[in-house]
Amino acid sequence: MRKYIIAIMLMIASLSAQEGRISVKTDKGTFSVRISGNNGDISATMLSVPENVHKRLIKDIRTLRNEYISKLYSRRDRRQAMAVLDEMEDLINLLYRIGFSAEVNIDDNTEMDDESSEEVMSPSRFNELLSQLGDESFSDDKLEILRSAVKNNYFTIDQLCRIMDEFSMDDDKVKAERIIYPHVVDTENAHKLLSKVTFDDAKKEIRRIIEENN
Repeated sequence: MRKYIIAIMLMIASLSAQEGRISVKTDKGTFSVRISGNNGDISATMLSVPENVHKRLIKDIRTLRNEYISKLYSRRDRRQAMAVLDEMEDLINLLYRIGFSAEVNIDDNTEMDDESSEEVMSPSRFNELLSQLGDESFSDDKLEILRSAVKNNYFTIDQLCRIMDEFSMDDDKVKAERIIYPHVVDTENAHKLLSKVTFDDAKKEIRRIIEENN
């Protein structure tokens, strides 16, 4: 099962022009793994732990989605490419759950990926997301980006407020809230969202979404 995970990782890494190689020792032998130079340093020790391989794969998928696919000119191409990445991410998560759930062996001294799926999106990544939203002229395209961004990401109410500011119409602000709010960590501050819309109908819808998710 591990060799299939590594095979997927090799496929993702091959999309990058800058590559290095490291040798990873496993109970099935030693594998030579190509590593993209764009995604930071990574060690053979880290990749010897299945959970870290899984985290690295998810990180690479996010990099492709946020830094490369979002720059495709055609909206149709972006949608199809993101759909493929979403499927890959779901399959990787499934593969991890059915193949590694009982065999994860993490040494306290093993290098771990700093990024956790339960952590709030970092300021730098959030600014990148805002920049992507600002580059789009149509609300549907912005909402499409948000649907991809919420996968395995969490947000604060203040971040959601800034996202809603990227939309001019109340209806679109509410749609953005509906996408992001289930991934908000500080729901006790949800009242701040009401100030982001103008009309009573939109305020009622915001309250309904908050009640449904709380």
